[in-house]
Amino acid sequence: NRFFQFPPLLNKVKNVMQYLRSNSTIIISSQLPVGSMKELQKYNLEKYPDKVIAFFVTRFNKWNSRC
Repeated sequence: NRFFQFPPLLNKVKNVMQYLRSNSTIIISSQLPVGSMKELQKYNLEKYPDKVIAFFVTRFNKWNSRC
């Protein structure tokens, strides 16, 4: 079940945030559970209040799509 792969993905994104500059954008190409982006935004505001990080999620994954 692919759902169980998402919490490790979110933890990896959280770990990367400390290295990002303000005004960075994180692009995630995956199907995440509802509320995942809100969780990441909340984490960002609590842990790094001075960093402005934008999150963009797309369900299209060009590496896995068939044309």
